[in-house]
Amino acid sequence: MNTTTITHDIAASQPAQMPASSLASEVLFFVKSGVAMTAMVLLLASAWV
Repeated sequence: MNTTTITHDIAASQPAQMPASSLASEVLFFVKSGVAMTAMVLLLASAWV
């Protein structure tokens, strides 16, 4: 009973929030991948030297 009301609330609030949240998650993903890439490059560079 509780889960159905929760999913219904999420479905009801989804369209209004979708653009901002997807944009934020995309930015977060790019930042995370950028940080991971930088860390990998630094690790490789330090191992190389």
